[in-house]
Amino acid sequence: MKKISLFLISLLIATVCFSQQKEKITEESLKLEEKLDARLPVTSQAQVGHITKRKIDLSSFSQPLFILGGDPFSFNWLKEHATELEEKHAIGFITNIDNSSRLEEFQRLTKAPLLPANIDELLVIFHENHYPFIIYKDEIWQ
Repeated sequence: MKKISLFLISLLIATVCFSQQKEKITEESLKLEEKLDARLPVTSQAQVGHITKRKIDLSSFSQPLFILGGDPFSFNWLKEHATELEEKHAIGFITNIDNSSRLEEFQRLTKAPLLPANIDELLVIFHENHYPFIIYKDEIWQ
């Protein structure tokens, strides 16, 4: 009987500790989601569309980067290019996206970081009006 009581007390303590830890994680997750939501929604004048592969003089950009929107075309593009973007260690900017759940759908497709941003000023530098695309080794392509 003593062994059963000791077992039940140990089980109760473990359950309480687990529930407190789970509550802490949940609170931290909510705070993180609030911060994430603060960046959204984000919009841009850019639109989804096709671009022509071309050389681009961007000597000031050493990091590969890609730009996409929160639309189905961009979602499929990311799904198709996710491995390549990860291999290139590209950083992603995502625009025209409304909420964190949609951003999470995109983020689940790749390990590459996706940063919500208004990309209008970047597009001026790249002489582009459409997305999705990647810039890698002085080339812009879709």
